[in-house]
Amino acid sequence: MGFLDFFKKKKVEEEKIEIQEISFHEVKSWIDKKSEDIKDQEKEIFSIIKTKIEDFSKELDLRLKVLEKIDINAKKEAGRTKMIVKQSLDNYIKYAYIFKKEIREVENTNIEEFIGDINKVFSSFEKNSFLFYQRANYLVGDELAEVKKEISNLSTKFKEIFEENKKIINDLRIIKNINSKLKELNAKDSDTKRLNLELVSLDKEIEDLNKNKTDINKEIERVNSSSERLKSNEAKENVKIKESELMTATLGLKALIDFKKLSNVHHSSIKDMNIIKDFKENFQKELIKDDGENLLRLLVEARLSIEEIKARIESIRNIKEEISENESHIIKDITIDLNNEIKNINYKIESINIQKNKHGQKISTIKEDKINITKFLKEEIKELGVIIN
Repeated sequence: MGFLDFFKKKKVEEEKIEIQEISFHEVKSWIDKKSEDIKDQEKEIFSIIKTKIEDFSKELDLRLKVLEKIDINAKKEAGRTKMIVKQSLDNYIKYAYIFKKEIREVENTNIEEFIGDINKVFSSFEKNSFLFYQRANYLVGDELAEVKKEISNLSTKFKEIFEENKKIINDLRIIKNINSKLKELNAKDSDTKRLNLELVSLDKEIEDLNKNKTDINKEIERVNSSSERLKSNEAKENVKIKESELMTATLGLKALIDFKKLSNVHHSSIKDMNIIKDFKENFQKELIKDDGENLLRLLVEARLSIEEIKARIESIRNIKEEISENESHIIKDITIDLNNEIKNINYKIESINIQKNKHGQKISTIKEDKINITKFLKEEIKELGVIIN
């Protein structure tokens, strides 16, 4: 049948009409008006088509009744041949009735869709009935040809109708395309509006986060300049100095201990030898455990001089007390948590900026799409005799 080939033909020759100029914002109202006018013409086309289908149905019924009355058994042919012809004729008649039913049921609402639907009906009939026609035609000639002719005539009438009204059909196609693109354009505008609103919201989020960051920085400055913090910082420095003094004093004390003599004296005591071993390996740790009591005991039992060692141990005790005193003035550094908050804020701002960049890219893409859609609309509507200024 090939009704769809109608849309593949060269562009419809334009009638000489007066060119109109409209602004872009007038396109929708102009198309709506044009659509209303042309819909009336489309209804007239469907009215003609309906009449043709009704006439065809009546004629087809007459031709099919003739076929149904043919007595194949009366033909002078072999029994098997007559059986094949009879079955083929019955099937051809069946598909002819199906064809008639489907043609009558095609919806008459949109001419472009109608052409596509009847093309399917004709193609389906041709595909399903072709072989049966060939077989039945062996014994049934003229009567079968009359049915085929009726169907062919309907096809020709459809083509004539479409050809006579090709300007209207083409205009309907253009209007459909324009309306589709206008909807697409409206969707793009809605997307742009939504994205811009989201950008405003994202900017507000960044503004609030930066304000929060400013407040935190002020709090950090306040904390760092407070007397408690200054005193705490001073105490920290003193602790560092005293810890260094403690290390020096401990090493000096260790240098005075004769571990070899101690081992010789206490070699019979596993307990004492373990203590001596611990002092040799980690002198400061063992000294701090009991403020040197074990060390003094071992020295006394070994009858070694302890006066200077006692003085050194006392000095170490004093240093430890000073460390403890200074540590008591060290307050928790809340600026660590505050700085962590600032890091989190900076991370959030970075994430929001990434989101803003993505929105910006989407808006740019939409802008390009709108340019292409607008260009398409101008080209399409020009075929209807309209120029968008």
